[in-house]
Amino acid sequence: MQAALAIGSAAEYLARAALANHDPLLLAAHTSAKSLIMLSRANSTGPISPSDLRTIAISEVWTRLGQINTRLTPEVLAATKHVMNVRNAAAHMALVETADLEKAARALVSIIDALHPVGNRDEGDFWPDSLRDSVQLLRLNIATVAQRRAQAKIDLAREHYRSLLQGVMPAERERTQVFLEDRGVHFVARERLRKESAVCPACGRRGTVTYLVEEGEPEHSFDETRGGMFVDYGWSRVLSFSAAVFQCPVCDLQLSPDEFSGVDLDVDLEDETEDIEDPYADWEPDEDYLRGR
Repeated sequence: MQAALAIGSAAEYLARAALANHDPLLLAAHTSAKSLIMLSRANSTGPISPSDLRTIAISEVWTRLGQINTRLTPEVLAATKHVMNVRNAAAHMALVETADLEKAARALVSIIDALHPVGNRDEGDFWPDSLRDSVQLLRLNIATVAQRRAQAKIDLAREHYRSLLQGVMPAERERTQVFLEDRGVHFVARERLRKESAVCPACGRRGTVTYLVEEGEPEHSFDETRGGMFVDYGWSRVLSFSAAVFQCPVCDLQLSPDEFSGVDLDVDLEDETEDIEDPYADWEPDEDYLRGR
């Protein structure tokens, strides 16, 4: 919900700034004489209280910008309506659909690209460096939802990592991070698990990939020697590994399996064979077996 409010607010504030850059009077509500005078370039009466200032609705802001800015195509103007609808749903009903929110994020990028430059600011001034990779993926139609979501998680983890080390003395930073790495991660499951270390794609520290272990069927291995004797190699089974989650105890990044392909994270493990006890050691024939039934 906070993301929906932030996306809508960002679009509205930038739209009003862009319209004011052309002429502040374009923002004034025509029903308010004080506001018209206040926002007029010929104003000589001084400012009025912000609570008394009346401006046009955001829908009218987009309409006026559409008449001024030729880059606000019908497609971009349609995107502005979606962004505002998502913001309003969050503000008035506390309702946000994931698909609508992701569409609103992509729409915000296209809106910002169309509105800039505003005054002496360009698109590069709007996005912080920490979000540039995510913004680029939002521009690309070839990027999958999982790739965009993974990059957004990485950006958030990097910001958390930066905040974590802010104020920590340089001499203490390495020790702090090693301590956090050693906290380990927790994954609750009834299945057999295996954990392997992996470099975190967000902060570069040591994270953990948790695998679900699939146990194959027991197999009995033996080999015949030249003398006709048999060497019993005992029982074994094949273990297959399926990556379930990546977790970093330092920056708190957590990635699900569908997000692995969108980041530089190698999670493939080769099958292994483990020796086991004879699974039939305690087996005894019952009556049906003895009678061939």
